[in-house]
Amino acid sequence: GNSTLGLDGGECRCPEGQALFETNGHGTLLAAKECGSCGQTAYLNSATRRCTPCPTRYQTATSVGCVCMDGYKERLHADGLWATGLGGGSVSCVQEQAYSSVQQYDTASANSLTLADLVDSGGSLTIVSKAFEQLLIPAATECLRAVLASRTADEDAAPKAQPVEVGNAACNAVANLCVAQLYSANTPACAVFSFLQSQSTLKSYSTPASLSWYKRMPWLEYDTAQVTSLISEVPLQVDLSGSASTLTYVVSKYALNGTFLGMEPFTEQLQLCTGVARDTSAFLKVGNAMKVECKLQIPSLLERASTPIYYDLYLRTNGDTLYPIPVKILNVAANSDRSASNDRLVRRFFAVDTATSKTSGNSDPKAIRYIEEAALLVTLEPNLPTRILPPVLTISYAQAGLDRSSATDGSLAVSNSAELKTVFRAEYTMDLNSTTYSVTICFILAVIAWVVGWLFLLYMQMRRNKGQVVDAAYLASAIATLCRVYGDVFFFFLFGTAGWMLIIYKEQVDIYVMMPISEGPNESRLAKTFRDILISVFVAKCVHVMELIYSQTRHDIFLIDWEQPKGDQDDETERGSGASRAGATGETAALRHSTDGGGVDPPRGVSTWRTVFVANEWAQLQSARSISLEISLVCLLFFQQGLGLEDFSRLTPSGTGEPGVPHDLFLRFALSSFLLLALALAQWFVRWAVWDRFVQDRVWQFVDLLSVTNISCLLLQEQTYGYYLHGRSVHDHVDTDMLHVNRNLKREEDGLCAKRGLMKNSDVQSFEIFISRDVRDRYDKAIHGVGQMAAARAGRGTQQRNPRRRGFASSPEEMLLRQRETNEFLTAFIDGTLERDLLRVREKQYWERLVNMPPEIPPNTRESIFLEDPAGSFKRLLLAGRQFDLVIFHAAVYALFDMRFRNTFVAIFATYVADLLVRGFRHHMAVRNIARKTLLDPRFLL
Repeated sequence: GNSTLGLDGGECRCPEGQALFETNGHGTLLAAKECGSCGQTAYLNSATRRCTPCPTRYQTATSVGCVCMDGYKERLHADGLWATGLGGGSVSCVQEQAYSSVQQYDTASANSLTLADLVDSGGSLTIVSKAFEQLLIPAATECLRAVLASRTADEDAAPKAQPVEVGNAACNAVANLCVAQLYSANTPACAVFSFLQSQSTLKSYSTPASLSWYKRMPWLEYDTAQVTSLISEVPLQVDLSGSASTLTYVVSKYALNGTFLGMEPFTEQLQLCTGVARDTSAFLKVGNAMKVECKLQIPSLLERASTPIYYDLYLRTNGDTLYPIPVKILNVAANSDRSASNDRLVRRFFAVDTATSKTSGNSDPKAIRYIEEAALLVTLEPNLPTRILPPVLTISYAQAGLDRSSATDGSLAVSNSAELKTVFRAEYTMDLNSTTYSVTICFILAVIAWVVGWLFLLYMQMRRNKGQVVDAAYLASAIATLCRVYGDVFFFFLFGTAGWMLIIYKEQVDIYVMMPISEGPNESRLAKTFRDILISVFVAKCVHVMELIYSQTRHDIFLIDWEQPKGDQDDETERGSGASRAGATGETAALRHSTDGGGVDPPRGVSTWRTVFVANEWAQLQSARSISLEISLVCLLFFQQGLGLEDFSRLTPSGTGEPGVPHDLFLRFALSSFLLLALALAQWFVRWAVWDRFVQDRVWQFVDLLSVTNISCLLLQEQTYGYYLHGRSVHDHVDTDMLHVNRNLKREEDGLCAKRGLMKNSDVQSFEIFISRDVRDRYDKAIHGVGQMAAARAGRGTQQRNPRRRGFASSPEEMLLRQRETNEFLTAFIDGTLERDLLRVREKQYWERLVNMPPEIPPNTRESIFLEDPAGSFKRLLLAGRQFDLVIFHAAVYALFDMRFRNTFVAIFATYVADLLVRGFRHHMAVRNIARKTLLDPRFLL
């Protein structure tokens, strides 16, 4: 029967038409080689005398080669992507009966793959995919046979016309092609999958949440009822420590042609970036968020994309139970608005793919598709945080054209050097309704504080300036005040909110709270609101700082020179005789005019260099500060980067995180703001306790300088409100040589002369003043012509002279005479020798000291009030007196750039540049204002 015919050239010889066999049908070696026929599905190879199987299933051997069996239809697809298996080789045999049921899906568009929104170009690309041509219809017919067989009463007992693995692979292949079309119901791949599913029946065994998993069909998509049922918790208990602190995910893997590749733990399958995270599985620790982000070049992606793998994700719960994880693909039309109310959730996904964009087995891919963003979201139960809701994986795909020959202008392709962004996130959150409610209450209180604070400051301004006219300037000031209060109140609202979250999140031992998600496709509304308020705080502080610079560089300043000409009195006469002399001049002397020119008779022998010197010193103080931003930023950099405190803002419930664990918006803001405020407070305390007391206080040294130079300084911030720095010397003359100046200072040290204060036996030299409307009118009348002439001189100087040339410009003599007249008027007013304009000097009362409440001034009064101000409120006209506003401004600038770039170095650099701009512009404008108001050439102010 099967025996051989002996040896032929060292090998057994078989009869004509038979092949030589060494193994049986199960692959077991025979006791002796035998001869036999090849059967219907193989043919005899005359060269090897062995049976060669037909390359395609359902083929039968004939004398002319392998052909499809009876009842099967031949389908050609030369130059395919793979040679064996389902759809392999150059031909497939599909059952005619099954094909007739799916023939309607065998259209010209069945093999088309359209990729929209290409990277760089934004255009679209349509490809005739070899994978679809080779696989779709053959897999659909085989899957239909498997589905129909599953409908028998006793499927397991029925004879198998089709191997189980063939039917499973075929149905998975159709599912993969539908996934490749991103679940588009209009494509033939997804349409035929829906048809096949409609021919099947539900599985009889129980599945989580009543999932509609059909027999022999892969579960590909949730229906609406299933999406609603996902609100139920997962049968799994979690904690921050112990074995319950680690989640275990697994994925089942499938090749493009449906072949099952096994299961493996889910760790870095979606992390296309390598070397970014120190531990690629850190996100499995409960509460540990993760962010792996980078930009990849095309060649590195192509290495992973040649053989795409399709995944189904599961969470291991109790024992070996696998809980299916839903997937939300943002490229699906129903998910484009990122709303949870109409989500279309699916099961299967891929990471990167080029195979479906090939037009033949030997061609290069036309495009590459990859995960641009993936986020695995785990939500804890709000009332039972040791239980979790079903995790959700959100994916957004991007695609880039690769073949420049497909477009004449190359606009559909990117170069190999192009960088493609990809990011993987793992996030933990929970229902934060109680947190949101608390924050909302605080927000309402902040709004109330904002409005009340704004109205209070407006009331203070109206109280300072009786008869204030509501004009454009007043409205602009009111808006700036509104921004000022808003920026201050809501900065501390944000700081308090973020600081509270930092404390309760980092100090929890058992699971209590998770942070709101602050970026990515799952960003929470609380985080979005936080961002919006932070941006608005930044804008408000910018408006406030601009108004601050404007008000500080537009106020009126007048340097009152008390020096009398020498020769009229003895040099050693004390202040009493000098005061009586000034009083003798009276109001008449203040307004005395000569008959020939209308000017004031100039005094003899009084030098103006003291005024120039004082103006220079005041100009130098304009941008001086008591809190150094440079020190704050250097220390901030040291603490955050050097000591690693920045890692405390990473999203891990306790301690510090490591690379790969992202920084949180709230935690980062709370930490950096706290450090900036603490460093500013520490600097202020050192200045107040040590530096200003024992080293140098430049502001009060300026006040001392006024007394040495015998010059007072009148600063009018508003119409009838401002400050007065009393610098009238206790000596009769100060415009003298250094020997006499030294003698004068020695007499003061020895207590041989009166005190420097405005009032008798008083040392107070700084005053907060409220002048009457009549005094202001007379001041404006005298100074008005000076201002006009100064503006005209500035205009002429701009046009006629080069600002870089050496030398100084002169001032019109009339302007100087007006200034001298104003000087005599103010000396008489401060001396109290004007009968019509009374002056009252007193200490501040309780509320005036506590909240800087202006005194009650009757309307139309002719009395002016000077309030003693030993604290030096006049500093508010300098940057040194607005440190609180500047610290909040710097913190807001830092927070904004840190929020945008998540980089300490960038935020520090931006904050420093903003401070340089503020100081530089502030100093420039201040010098111009001083020069204009004191009638000095700006080049005198060095």
